Order: sequence, then structure tokens, then C-alpha cells
Amino acid sequence: DLAGPIRGSWVRADPSSGQDIPYVVAGDSLYQLNQDGSCLLLGSGIGGTDMVGMSDNGFQLCIVSGQARLGWILDANPQSPTYGFQQITDPSFYPANTVSFFDGYFVFDRIGSNEFFLSALYDGTTYNALDFASAESQPDFVTGTIQNLQLLFIICQQHLELWYDAGAANFPFQRYTGAGISYGCVSPASIIKQDGAIFFLGSDKIFYRLQSTVPIRTST
Repeated sequence: DLAGPIRGSWVRADPSSGQDIPYVVAGDSLYQLNQDGSCLLLGSGIGGTDMVGMSDNGFQLCIVSGQARLGWILDANPQSPTYGFQQITDPSFYPANTVSFFDGYFVFDRIGSNEFFLSALYDGTTYNALDFASAESQPDFVTGTIQNLQLLFIICQQHLELWYDAGAANFPFQRYTGAGISYGCVSPASIIKQDGAIFFLGSDKIFYRLQSTVPIRTST
């Protein structure tokens, strides 16, 4: 049985087996769901009671809870020195509500700021204090991050910004000049990707679907 309410779920496509592996965070624990209906406890100690953010890079599953400096990695690669479930302890990891995987990096919002930051390349346990950038086209905080259409969407309280992988040595992503969208998001837990589009609850309490980069109203 799962020990507590479901706080988040994720399906990882395992590169070694080619199978889809589903996970859930229930209470303070991470479980793997098996095909026979059983569940396998993988780790505990996931702080907080709210919804968690989850993403993976193939072998590593990353979890954030919005708690101060609390994030977790499940490394499913038996050949990795960080194999297993562990808390992220790098001092350059910051509080985050959301996590996305884009072009080799885990990308996080930094709570209470206009910044987002990155993990090391294909390594969610390692962080560099210089690997961050700011959403500056309007003066508000970042609510969450998500990738779609080979673009990184930085979703703020009152606007959205589109970033792309420019491959620069010092910081890989750059913002599209003039590509800011004057629609913000009120809740990081409402940011999802479905049917090839991004959905979110706007700061005006209306749900929107991004049709490419155009917000389309989907609720009354």
C-alpha cells in the first residue's frame, strides 16, 4: 500500500530496457509501480505536503517539493557512482517548485526570484552557482519552467519568456528577443504539457492553452 496521499507521478522511459516505468510520490516516499499491481518503495524523506515537481533525463529521476534547498534524485543506472535514491546536497541547489529536462539539463525555477538555474549536463546531483539566468522582460518572479517545441518556456507571474539552446560555453540558453508574452501563471502546479501543448492557470484565474506560442483561453 502507498503510505499517504499522491503528491505527484511520472513515467520514465528506461533506456536500458526500453520499458516505461511509472513512479509516484505518496506521502514522503517514492514508489515504483509494477505491472502486477504491486509497488516498490525506493526512498523516503521527501519533505512537505504539497504537490511535487518531477522530471527525468533517462536514467535520473528528479523531484522537487518547493521546500528550502530540498530536491531528490533517483539514479537508476547501476554503473553510476550516484546509483540509488538520495537528497541533492550541492550548496548551489536552490528551492524550486518545478523541474524540466531540456537538452541534457534539469531546469528549475528559483522560488521568490526572477531566476532559473540548471544542473550539470546529465547530472542532477551537481550544480554550479554560475549556471543561472534571469527573466527580465518584466519585473516579476518566475513561477515555473517547462519545455516544448524545442523551446524552454520560463513562466512568470505576469509574463512568459521563450528561451532556446544557443550552445554558448558560459550558459547554454538565450532568450528570444521580443518573444515575451504578457500572460502570467498563478500556480506552478497548474503548468502541464498535454497533446503537444502547454496548459496553465493564468494570473487572471483563467486556464490557457499555448497554441504554439499563442495563449488560447480554455475555461470560463
